[in-house]
Amino acid sequence: DGDQVRVGIKGYQSDQQSRAITLVVNDKEIAEQSIDVSPSGRAIVIFDGVQFKPEINRVRASLLQPDALEVDNHFNYAVDRSPPEPVPLITVNPYSRSVTYMSTALRTVGAPGNSQTAANWTVEPVMVDNFNPRTLERYNWVLIDDIGAIPQALEEELVRFLQAGGAVFAAAGE
Repeated sequence: DGDQVRVGIKGYQSDQQSRAITLVVNDKEIAEQSIDVSPSGRAIVIFDGVQFKPEINRVRASLLQPDALEVDNHFNYAVDRSPPEPVPLITVNPYSRSVTYMSTALRTVGAPGNSQTAANWTVEPVMVDNFNPRTLERYNWVLIDDIGAIPQALEEELVRFLQAGGAVFAAAGE
């Protein structure tokens, strides 16, 4: 099990050569592989079974024998395996089409700047009458499928939530 990491190598005005690449995840070297690169050619090294922690992981691929262009001997990037972020969906009817549509949309799009999809958010439908505004501080943002159904007391709490840096995505109902 685990993920696959691909590392590309390109020769520039180079002869046939064997290159060794090391893969480091979260400051721990996890693998090393060698590959032959044709003259001025390209090659891809595949590291299978890479285990990432359920958080943001720091990844570094490096050539073990540096070449003349030092700046490209290392490549750093991040892999985000953070657990899904819960998002309350305040609704009049947790079985409505709008709940289905909004939940499906969030499973489809993924987080901004993140190549992953489907696992970035977990929609938690809650009936407007059962929503406890004291829980707002747990969330970065809130979905509302019918802004007209929000009672005055919850509206005031949502305003405070917004003023404190939270976000609300609200629709006008079905």
